[in-house]
Amino acid sequence: MVLRNRLICVTCQNKFQRITGFQCMACGRKMQDESICDECLRWQNTSSVAVNHVALYEYNDMMRKFFQCYKFMGGYHFAEIFKKEMMLHIRQLKPDVIVPIPVHECTFNERGFNQVEGLLVGYTRLLKKAEANKAQSLKTRAKRLNVENPFTVNLDLNVQNNVKICIVDDVYTTGATLHHAYNSLYTAGYTNVCSITLARA
Repeated sequence: MVLRNRLICVTCQNKFQRITGFQCMACGRKMQDESICDECLRWQNTSSVAVNHVALYEYNDMMRKFFQCYKFMGGYHFAEIFKKEMMLHIRQLKPDVIVPIPVHECTFNERGFNQVEGLLVGYTRLLKKAEANKAQSLKTRAKRLNVENPFTVNLDLNVQNNVKICIVDDVYTTGATLHHAYNSLYTAGYTNVCSITLARA
């Protein structure tokens, strides 16, 4: 096979680095042993919910270039590189409902798509983004951690509280986005929640 999905050559494909070996038991970060990373220990002191997260790839230079082309240069078709792999791992988690992290309507109109939804097949827009703000990728680490919860739950969908939900995002950076999403779902009565991202920064 020379090309994967006719979108990327094997040389470039091999530059993506899968997270293997020991990982943080909470966020999926690559670790030297089976434990919880310092970042997640800090979250345990400030967050009322526990994150149960899986990340597939390290956020290396190749992954950064992928997201630059995919998210910010209109390369929606590049989602096909990882879509099947993402769906395979999501199905292994056995969720009843797949919930992508939403983008605000303004961002959607500007970009033309939600980059998380592009990686998925069959999802429910259970979360809504309450307001438009500066994109996470353009914020400093401190500003990402201090942002107020931007998510609300779309209760009009009548999703039962006893289902297992898998939240999906593109990149886990500080954990703020996913902790906000978990908190919103827990507050609405959804307590069987896991999450997955394509990459872990």
